[in-house]
Amino acid sequence: MEVERTPPDLESTASLKRNQLLDSLGQHIFNDLPARLIRISDMKILSRSDLWDDLHICIKNLSNADLLALPSPKEDVFSRVRYAIFSHRWGAHEPSYQQLTQNEAWMDDHTLMTSPGLLKLIRFCDKARVHGCAYAWSDTCCIDKSSSAELEEAIRSMYRWYRDAQMCIVHLAATDSLADFEHEPWFRRGWTLQELLAPKRIVFYNKGWSPVSAGNVRRDAETRNDKEDWRVLGAISKETGIPAGDLRYFNPSCERVSEKMKWASRRETTRTEDVAYSLIGIFDITMPISYGEGPWAFHRLMEGIAQRCSEPGFFAWAGDASPYSLALPSSPASYGMLALDSQTATGLRLTGSLFEEVGDTSYSITKLGLQIKLLLLPARWVQNVQSTGNYTLSFSEGTFLETLPSPSLSQAYYEIFKPEQCVLGVLNYTRVEGNRGLLRVGEYYFCLLLRRSGEWSYVKARTDMVLVWKCVEGAMKDLEDVCLLNMLGCYDRDEVRPPDTNIT
Repeated sequence: MEVERTPPDLESTASLKRNQLLDSLGQHIFNDLPARLIRISDMKILSRSDLWDDLHICIKNLSNADLLALPSPKEDVFSRVRYAIFSHRWGAHEPSYQQLTQNEAWMDDHTLMTSPGLLKLIRFCDKARVHGCAYAWSDTCCIDKSSSAELEEAIRSMYRWYRDAQMCIVHLAATDSLADFEHEPWFRRGWTLQELLAPKRIVFYNKGWSPVSAGNVRRDAETRNDKEDWRVLGAISKETGIPAGDLRYFNPSCERVSEKMKWASRRETTRTEDVAYSLIGIFDITMPISYGEGPWAFHRLMEGIAQRCSEPGFFAWAGDASPYSLALPSSPASYGMLALDSQTATGLRLTGSLFEEVGDTSYSITKLGLQIKLLLLPARWVQNVQSTGNYTLSFSEGTFLETLPSPSLSQAYYEIFKPEQCVLGVLNYTRVEGNRGLLRVGEYYFCLLLRRSGEWSYVKARTDMVLVWKCVEGAMKDLEDVCLLNMLGCYDRDEVRPPDTNIT
């Protein structure tokens, strides 16, 4: 019996397509996928090399007819390695990479199989299988945390892995229904912010592993997406303050810094450094990972953002400054100090537009501090007769703003701060021709309270709120180059912020 053979020209085409498929597979596995994935069929953790060994044999064994029938090598590769990614709040006895790889018979280990963390992992993989995924990833067991290089790659790639996953499965361990979101700890953890924003498709499960939203899970398992359910989006937006549009179509960048930092301001992390590391994907920043550096991690993150951000909203923070620079905030919580009514919030511009430039778009970090062009206005302090010893910030004659409301300071701070050297630096002025800034009647502006420290250098004063003012008389003034000093080394930090006094 004669075996039907592929014509030479078609055989050559099939060979070319096989090589393209293998190239695409290699690129995808070794550059795009997590370092390790769980193969759901046998719950084995595979490295990238293991995955390549499995899948490239399958491609080599494809018949010429099957290869020629493939519409797109790239789409075929993606379909072969579709993975679900897990998001949850860590609990007791989570399974580690070492536990699941050093004991190949772990599924027969009765003691291990009663662990709450392992049972949670198995339920996650069951749900991933229902949703049509052959592979899964969990941060508990798919990272060899004994390898600093692997841990660093995972942290720096985490946002991308969540974005590129077929879907994200979220387990809310304290939730029965949407009404419980306000008490759900998952919404208050640092790492889960990017796990909420990055995925294109997400499904929430409650503590009993039932879907939080209504619908037939079996019927629409392969298309179900809670980011398309407006009831779910509304509940999340109410709890987190994140607009529904960002929940559905978030774009990582160094824009809208104050707004994104405010989303993170109520969240907590176990390690100090993770406050910064959990945000690098959201701001599309790359930086080395170094546990043990403490608050220096967030300082490095803010330096990186400052070099790429061009919006005045970067400076809309108050409260504690970084231990390493008075010009930068100490944490995302500093951006939670902009409490405005709806009218003021609507009128306060923190970003520019296509039609006009708002503030200095080219501020930069230097060795001395942060260099920026500001519109400077004189200020003065008036003693409050109703509160002996306290002083209220007012304006010198010819100033064009009115306070909303006026900050005050104690007698002790008044004597140390030397307010006769104070000015207000307006940040969100409208940039006009030449080196000038415009203030418009009825618009709202936020300012930095500064104390002169040299010919063009200033120290940013600590305030417990972002200083916001309403313009009552239009004006145009020359801008001034200002250096907001770090105040380290030869400067005494306590001169600027006494330990027991604040501007409130």
